Amino acid sequence: MRAADSSTLPLLTIDPLLGQRPQEVSVLDRIARVAATALATPSAVLSLVVDGELKVWSVVGIPAHVAVPRGSVPNGGLCERMRHRGEPLLLPDLRELNASWELPPVLDELGVRAYAGVPVTVATGEVVGTLCVLDFVARHWTESQLSVLTDLASLVVTELEREQHAAEAQRAREALARRGDEFFTLAEHAPDVIVRFGSDLRVQYINPAVEKLGARPRDGYVGRLVSEIAPPAFAAWWDGILQEALASGAGRSVEFDVAIPAGGSRRYHALLTPEPARGEALASVLVIFYDVSDRWRAGALLRTLQSLSSAMAQAPTLAAAMRVALDRSLAITGWRVGLVWTLADDGERLVCAAARATSEGGCEAFISDSMSRPVRRDEGLPGRIWESGAPVLIRDLATEDEFQRRESAAACGLLGGILAPIFVDGALVGVLECYFDDAPRFEPELLEVVAVVTAQLGVLMSRQQVQERVSWQDSLLRSVAGAAPVGLLVVNDALDEILYSNGLLWTTWRLEASGTEHAAGTLDFSTLAARIRARFDAPAEFDLHAFVAATGDDSSRERRVALADGRTIRVVVTPMRDERGASRGRLVLFEDITVRARAQREMLQSQKMEALGRMAGGVAHDFNNMLTAITSYSEFVLEDLPEESPIRADVIEIKQAAGRAAELTRQLLAFSRHRKAEQGPLQVNDVIAGVEQLISRVIGAEITVTTQLESGIPVIIADGAQLEQVVMNLALNARDAMPAGGTLRIDTLRRRLALPHAGVLGEIAPGDYACIVVRDSGVGMDEVTRSRIFEPFFTTKPVGQATGLGLATVYGILRQHEGNIEVHSAPGAGSMFTAYLPVAEGAGPEVAPRPMRPASGAGSETILLVEDESSVRRLGRRVLEARGYTVLEAANAGEALVLCERHEAIDLLLTDVIMPMMNGRELAERVRALRPGIAVMFMSGYTATLLQDIDPERESFIAKPFSPDELGRAVRATLDAAGPVRDPELRIRELWGE
Repeated sequence: MRAADSSTLPLLTIDPLLGQRPQEVSVLDRIARVAATALATPSAVLSLVVDGELKVWSVVGIPAHVAVPRGSVPNGGLCERMRHRGEPLLLPDLRELNASWELPPVLDELGVRAYAGVPVTVATGEVVGTLCVLDFVARHWTESQLSVLTDLASLVVTELEREQHAAEAQRAREALARRGDEFFTLAEHAPDVIVRFGSDLRVQYINPAVEKLGARPRDGYVGRLVSEIAPPAFAAWWDGILQEALASGAGRSVEFDVAIPAGGSRRYHALLTPEPARGEALASVLVIFYDVSDRWRAGALLRTLQSLSSAMAQAPTLAAAMRVALDRSLAITGWRVGLVWTLADDGERLVCAAARATSEGGCEAFISDSMSRPVRRDEGLPGRIWESGAPVLIRDLATEDEFQRRESAAACGLLGGILAPIFVDGALVGVLECYFDDAPRFEPELLEVVAVVTAQLGVLMSRQQVQERVSWQDSLLRSVAGAAPVGLLVVNDALDEILYSNGLLWTTWRLEASGTEHAAGTLDFSTLAARIRARFDAPAEFDLHAFVAATGDDSSRERRVALADGRTIRVVVTPMRDERGASRGRLVLFEDITVRARAQREMLQSQKMEALGRMAGGVAHDFNNMLTAITSYSEFVLEDLPEESPIRADVIEIKQAAGRAAELTRQLLAFSRHRKAEQGPLQVNDVIAGVEQLISRVIGAEITVTTQLESGIPVIIADGAQLEQVVMNLALNARDAMPAGGTLRIDTLRRRLALPHAGVLGEIAPGDYACIVVRDSGVGMDEVTRSRIFEPFFTTKPVGQATGLGLATVYGILRQHEGNIEVHSAPGAGSMFTAYLPVAEGAGPEVAPRPMRPASGAGSETILLVEDESSVRRLGRRVLEARGYTVLEAANAGEALVLCERHEAIDLLLTDVIMPMMNGRELAERVRALRPGIAVMFMSGYTATLLQDIDPERESFIAKPFSPDELGRAVRATLDAAGPVRDPELRIRELWGE
């Protein structure tokens, strides 16, 4: 879209969207929906300017009883106010606005309380619409949310410009289709360059607009090849684009810059349209060149100004903001010198507070002259701006008699300048000066840079005025009170005297101090810094005196220092100034953050692992449903296949693959603590002895395996199979770290911790532990790898060679056993993993024998089977009916309750736990209310330990995946435990009400 056509944007783009082409409006509708979703608001409204009025375009989330038809004004004064101001509008609570806002009644009817909106602005600065979100509760809008709305508004502009270009292209194609006189009439008077290239890439026609470029007359183009008329840098490129258009028959558009003979360059947008010759092969390509230089430059300037404003706003102090403003302004404009004048303390003079020059140099004398020359209201150029309150453009400084720095300006070659006032609440508080050395380098639009800088400096100066209302004494008292929980030190501006220190200063650094050293002015700062420096093995690690001295006058500095005793000290240095801005020294804070930093790291790690664990448990649940069907139907097929069947081996492979997949889900559940651990009294030495031979076979002959088992280690309470998996996974991890062979050593030992100890799973509490230590002589790990090895699916192997679950499973098992693990490793030095398991003093060595399961799962009872997964439901019915049971099948709790009301003779409710609408526990309670005494059995892809409302010790439960025999035995056991099977005749009587 050309800058000159910006005023026609609503007419050309929005009117077709509203009436003639409704099928193309989905992009803007989606933008409105994205705005509501991204800012978590119930409603969003996109409005566009049509015929000079703001009209509704897209509405999201407005209740049906409030009509907001297209073409109405959605928010009355709010959107109109924002449109005319051209700035974002953020209102946390509409109830706090005064009556002057004149809010429309529809907002009260909707119950709107919070409003956030941004104008939809094209590159020329014209507002063509608004995008806003509405909330029905008061809320605070953040900078990031404003940024999201701004980006979405940019997408609206992009879509409107796309429609603009599409409309222009359509009009061009329609005009060219008429050919003949209509084409030539259009082309000959068109302001844009129009060229037709033949299939031989020679110019067949070019309109008079080309002569505006000034390169050659119009006739000098006709009949020439692209390579003869295009600049050498573009000839091959244009040749390829035209050939592609002729070959494909598809139109396209490109943008490029062209140097013009008068100097400089122009940016063009070219639209290519291939033309057939009376239905035959493509004979020519019509190209229309649009000059988009103004639009492109306006957009670039707008982005530059936004960047400048953002950089100034992020500056920590006003002085830093001044330096940023001047540096950025000079870089953007190409001017030589920039200065900021501010009111002196007495309010009677302007003084030069900041001055910057380009890297070209040579202006030191002019800057020095400015800094040393305060001016009054009626003196010099700054005084003229102070008096008039209006900006001034001077093209020749030599003609300005009141310019007091004329000589020093002439000495460094300054020719002209711009001076602009800086206002705060309508009062002048400063003056911005920018000087240049070449009049043609000044362009009028660069005044926008000056306007942005002065406006932003006014905001920052206003903020500083508020801060200056606080006296030096109050600042000091607040600093001391806020620093009370930490070590505190106040030194003078010369850094040679300590003005104040508290007792925590000495405690933090574990220094001894006499009573007099706590008093102000009795201890030299250099002496204290030297005593702190002596606390380090290498004194050069931290020099407090140098650290404080390097802190600038306008910003704070912070550093975290690691001590040899394992502690971490946070050191913060803050400059202190009085109410006039004069430096009064440095405030230094010392805080022992060892415990907090460790807790933060442990909390973040715990949260990350917990989230990954929940994800793993969910994956395993769904996977187990599928594995139940795969495993059971494989068994059904094997039962029906003769031994000599050629596909029997394939089915066995399917069943074995399902078994391996089931093992993978067990690893996922072990990591996520979702598999029940069958824990009992256990000796860690027995665990190592049980897997030692297996490790030796698996790990390979090139690796030597040794064990050293300490005797007398107390009993622990653990799941032996899971503990074996921990040892095996650590051994396999060690094997991967020794591709060329090496030594693997496994030790057991008893360790007593008197103090808390840091571990991967958090702090290890004091107490007795049985430890399993796995060492290898492998390649070792760096800090980055070591910090991620327990993450699920993290692996250093190539893709497809490892699942990344080995150490994640170790993490999950140890956490389930309330244990922990340490890792020590370095590149080239091997690795050592130490697993901590709490001992159970006095626990018996024997594990109670498990009850034998019945060998048969047959019966004649009626079973109500409830399962939302159709494949598992069909499988269950087939298994149970094959064993003699009568099965009533339901896909959800609602169907189950209907069947329960229709059938009296139901002996067992077999239900999935996790189901939509009503879970298995709730269904069981409803069924038991209808059929007291009915047996209930639960099943789930999750294990009972995850299902918090299922007690596996008191209730019948079977975990997926299960085999047909396992399901049959579990059902039989549940029915037998519930009591004897009822007489069939009794069931008939019950059905007939006898």
